[in-house]
Amino acid sequence: MTLRALLTAAAETAAHRVFLDGPAALTRREALARIAAREAELRRAGAGRPLVVHGENSSDLLLWVLAALTARVPVVLVPATFTGGELRAIAQLASACAVVSASGLEWLTAATPVWPEAAALAFATSGSTGAPRLALRSEKSLLDEGERYQRLLAAGADDVFMAAMPVAHAFAFGAAVMGSLVAGGRLICEHFTAPRQLAARVASGVTILPMVAAVARSLAYLDNGGRVESRLRVAMVGAGPVNAQVSRDFEAKWGVPLSSNYGSSETGATLARLSGEGTGRPMPGVECAIEGGQLWVKLASPPLGHLTPRGYEPVRLAPGGYYATGDIATRGEDGVVTIVGRLGDEIRRGGHTIVPSEIAAVIEACPGVAEVVVRGASDATGEQTVEAHVAPRPGTTLDRAELLAHVRARLAPHKRPTRWVLHDALPRTWSGKPVVRETTTTPAWMRSLLSYRLPAAIFAAAELGILERLPAAAADLAEGCDPRAVAMLLEVLEVAGVVRRRADRVESLLPSGAFAHRMIELERHLAGGWLSPDEIARAARGQRRFEHTDTSDTARLYREVICGPAQVQCAAQLGRTLPPWARVAEIGRGIGALSRMRSGQRCPLGPGPAILCDADDLPAQTWDEISLPPRSFDLVLVFNGIHWLEPAKAQSVLRRLLDALTETGALVIADIFLPEGDEGDDRTPLLLDWLTHGGTSFLRRSSLEQALTEAGGGFIQREAIVHPFESIRCLRAPQRETTNSTLA
Repeated sequence: MTLRALLTAAAETAAHRVFLDGPAALTRREALARIAAREAELRRAGAGRPLVVHGENSSDLLLWVLAALTARVPVVLVPATFTGGELRAIAQLASACAVVSASGLEWLTAATPVWPEAAALAFATSGSTGAPRLALRSEKSLLDEGERYQRLLAAGADDVFMAAMPVAHAFAFGAAVMGSLVAGGRLICEHFTAPRQLAARVASGVTILPMVAAVARSLAYLDNGGRVESRLRVAMVGAGPVNAQVSRDFEAKWGVPLSSNYGSSETGATLARLSGEGTGRPMPGVECAIEGGQLWVKLASPPLGHLTPRGYEPVRLAPGGYYATGDIATRGEDGVVTIVGRLGDEIRRGGHTIVPSEIAAVIEACPGVAEVVVRGASDATGEQTVEAHVAPRPGTTLDRAELLAHVRARLAPHKRPTRWVLHDALPRTWSGKPVVRETTTTPAWMRSLLSYRLPAAIFAAAELGILERLPAAAADLAEGCDPRAVAMLLEVLEVAGVVRRRADRVESLLPSGAFAHRMIELERHLAGGWLSPDEIARAARGQRRFEHTDTSDTARLYREVICGPAQVQCAAQLGRTLPPWARVAEIGRGIGALSRMRSGQRCPLGPGPAILCDADDLPAQTWDEISLPPRSFDLVLVFNGIHWLEPAKAQSVLRRLLDALTETGALVIADIFLPEGDEGDDRTPLLLDWLTHGGTSFLRRSSLEQALTEAGGGFIQREAIVHPFESIRCLRAPQRETTNSTLA
């Protein structure tokens, strides 16, 4: 079944049934005629190039979307909040033929698009750096999602769907637009500016209402929660959960419980529940598995991937067609899956791993709390802390003392927030998701330009011996120096998070032990050597070639400070889950930490045998010499040794490593991987390390993961170790296929 066939059949069998309900209702036959007229215009002038649809919900813009889909013209949905430069960037990225909005149709001149043939629709998103990215979907994927909703909700021609959020959001488009099309129901696609106007429309006969949590709260507390009579039978919240109190208040007002939905722009909806707790069960036609704590889903129409400024990036699937969602999940005995966090969002504090959603759930249960966002933040020492952003229910005021008492009674000390930020209402993204970010009035380029002053102050303090004498009286630290100059230096160090002043004493905020001082020594060497402006310029001109056998003091410090703690932490993480009898192969530079750690384990069989291949950055010829017996190891660990593996040899080497694994074995590659594209973060300046002393032809993370997949690896996962190290974990394919159960 195609979308054209679906629309045509509906126009023939139910010609006079209303399809689009709004200021001017359209029957199915009238809607099909208008779609055909727009389709003809697109074919005449667009030559099949993509169309960007931008604006608030309206029947007119939705007809353009349907016309593009039936004409086989890829369409990009862009919310009204994307304006100016963002809209132009997305149109350019999509190679769009035109932008249609409330003001009309604007034709564009664009390059030949690079969309994959199967792509029919794209949802516009922005990554962490603001760079545009398009999540691509096929026509079959959209129709399959509509069928999932129709089957789950038992929806039919008598149902009235309403999108209470922008249809440019994947959840609204799938649940309201595709759900109503497949079910043959009526669709209300309007833009509402006031909660009272929205509530009146819902009460006028809507039966199925997909919405975000913010809309659910607004409808629950409108008019102080007085009961409303309506035909509403499904009120489904997506793009984030609501707390139990809001759910109870919504049901008291509207007479129907809040159900939940889970999915992504790439896959559409995959989990849902109509009652009870948890995120939901797999929707009809969806298979799911949990491996390493991460949720994996399998669909009849798998995700296509993304269109980014680098071009088309196809999605990578695990053996059996499973897609990694990136979300941490658990499954109860009743089969209900609960999303508990996002990979990489965990907070590591005092040796504990903390899931923010657990803390948020406790805070949301406090009377008067409407919404909570919990995240990790760094304190002055660089250690992670728990930060809670809280907004009250309308008409209530939060008492900080009550919040603290509520949390103390329910959370262990290491889980309690150390910083509380109270908001009147949480800021939101265009799709309605709450978001909290650090704000500053200083432009990013200016902050970057001025930032060198802070490490310069730290290096100077180390040179003067100030850091070694802490804690001490401020007057004592100025001995042999100009007291006023030292006072100014201490003021800068305080801003840098290195010291704090209490009365007349100065205390260190550096971690205890020698590591911080060695780190300062290393960075001072780098700033005056490999990473000096002259050396960076020389490397860019191709006048400097770093040798991986460098024996200088800087090289020695670099390996000692950067690699040592990461190696120990990686060994500790792996050692916690590795049985004593497991066979291990360690490959890399300075390896052996895991084997040394396991040598003290008590086991009747004794510690499992280990193979150690210690090489200095493993240049290409060393990789050729590595030979591991097949199907012999429960773990193969490659630590800090992947950089010099030539891309052309990567697949064959990785296949040898995977072949060395037992059926349940894992390959773990621990190294420093640079961010790519819209993943830019505080690791991005590390590009300078590679430019000056790491080499520019190493395998990037994406190419390494691709090579692992091509070599027969599956269920690839990432995990942070010690900044900036990460590990990539991979199992050997083929894996036992699992349907609706946790993978072995």
